[in-house]
Order: sequence, then structure tokens, then C-alpha cells
Amino acid sequence: MNTTLFDVIPGATMPVSEVNRVLSWMWQPEPNQGRSVTPSIYRACQMTVVLHFGIEAEPEDARAKFDIAIRFAQRYPCRIVVLCPERGESGDVPLDAKLFCQCYLGESLRSRCCCEALVLGYPLSEVAYLEDQISLWVQSDLPLYYWLHRVPPQVIEEHYFPLLKGSRKVVYDSHIEGNAYDGIPWPIPQKVADFTDSRILPIRQCIGRFLGSYDPAMIAGGLKSVQVAFSKDYEAEANSLLKWQWACLASCGAVNVEYALQPQSWEGGGCLRIEWSYADSKKSFAWSYDASTSSSHIQADWGVAPVQSVNQLEFLSPEVALAEAFFF
Repeated sequence: MNTTLFDVIPGATMPVSEVNRVLSWMWQPEPNQGRSVTPSIYRACQMTVVLHFGIEAEPEDARAKFDIAIRFAQRYPCRIVVLCPERGESGDVPLDAKLFCQCYLGESLRSRCCCEALVLGYPLSEVAYLEDQISLWVQSDLPLYYWLHRVPPQVIEEHYFPLLKGSRKVVYDSHIEGNAYDGIPWPIPQKVADFTDSRILPIRQCIGRFLGSYDPAMIAGGLKSVQVAFSKDYEAEANSLLKWQWACLASCGAVNVEYALQPQSWEGGGCLRIEWSYADSKKSFAWSYDASTSSSHIQADWGVAPVQSVNQLEFLSPEVALAEAFFF
């Protein structure tokens, strides 16, 4: 028997109709030496996070994404709703539910945080009724955040726009989805965020701090081309960097600039490189990143004297990048 997405997500299996009742019972006060101890004091939910898998998601990958959501919940207490589609008709594949709850000690060993995840396994034929079920599990008085993983674009357009309209933020990862989501006519585009953009925040900060000490007109003046070279598995990050540079340089007054991506192979751990070309050959800017050493190197010359800067930096961890994507 093949392992399904629902199978790999931890939790106690129960009828869908029982989840809310068991959840309510679980957080009831318990007597303790004559005093009433309320477990809910460790459950200060701030939001609901929906983690929605597509049918093509791999079970192992789904479990890894669930673990990221749990680590996120330890930082930002929330209710996690996990949606796991299954192949088959409604008569063959029933609605399944799981309830996952776990408490964690803080770094001081004096604080405690409790996480809860409500997991729904559903047949694809029931996708039209998914909104009704989710409405019973989300906390209507708290903001809703939505994380899409391997959900086909056409399914999003056909069935999930009503759900996404009510979300404060919708997040996906172009490192995984590629450019598949670029053509989706999102109901509210400004609410949509790319996980990749958040993951490379330290790179943008590093470059931004360096360039921030120079006159924008000097940086943009005479700029002819911007190229981002990338090694295998870093195309999404390169594309994100290219879009970011276009927006920043345009705000500095750069016009008629050619922007391009360039696949490239490096020996060692090189993975990303930015290079700017100017009409004045005395001006130049280049930045490179070596993943094997977590080091970045900037070389620049604005026609006065060459400048170099070396920095240690790493991509944001998944749970921190998720928070960045949700909140900023």
C-alpha cells in the first residue's frame, strides 16, 4: 500500500466531526492539588496557518514542511491546519482527520509553548467543499495565513480563490514551484509572497548596506547591464535577486538597462554572482556568493579607487524565512 500525505503527518486519527470536541476538551482546566490548572495558558494562539499540499507533493517532503510549520509555531503560537489531498472518488476515499498537539520547553526551561495541528485528508473530488470544512477549523477572530506547496495553478484558480481572499498573506516557494505561479491572476496580488524572496534576505541586506553608502545617481549613472549568474538549483534565488535589483536601480534613476540571468558552472561551492557593466569602463560592480563557505565577496569601482568587502552570511532558516514571508 502506497504511503499518502495524510499517513506521514503525525497525530491521533479520529472522525472529522470529533476534532473540535476533542480539542475543546483537551484545553479544559484540570484539578491539581486543589487548584485548577488551565493548559490553555500555554496556548496563546496568534493566528491560523493553513499548510495546503498539492496531490503531487512527496510524502517525505510534506513531512519536512510540516516540521517547519511546527518550528514556526514554537516562535509564533498558532493553530496549523494541514490539507492533504488523496486520489480517488469520495465514495472510495473518506474524509480523514488527525489531531496533533505537543508542548515544548523554552530555552530558559521555565517557559512552555503548546502547538496544535489539525490535519484533513480529503479526496480530490471533494475539493469544492473544502472551504466549508476549513471554516469549522480556523479561528475566525484571528488572522489567517496560507502556505501553498505543490498545488497546481489551475486548481488554485478554479477552487481556492475564495479561501485566499480571506487570508492576510499567501506564501509559495518559487524554488519548488518554478515560474508556475507567475501567471495566476491573484485576487489581491500584494498579499502574495515568495518564500525565496524571504530566504535570501541576508543577501539583499548585505548588498544594500554596501551600496547605501554611495550616491544613487553615481550608482545608476551609465549603467548598461545587470547579469545574475547561477549554478544548478539556484535559479529561483537568482531570479529573485534580478527582480530586486531592477526595482532598486529603477528607483535610483537607472534607465535602458539590460537585465539577464545566466546559468553557469563553478568549481567548488560558488552558486551566485552579480555583475554590473557600465558605459564607462572604469566603473564596475560585482558580488559573488560561495555556499560551501557561506561567504560573499563584493568588488566595486566607481572610477575613484577599487573597494572590496567580504562577509559571512547564510540564507534564513526555513521557519524564519516563513515568518519573514508572512509578516513583511
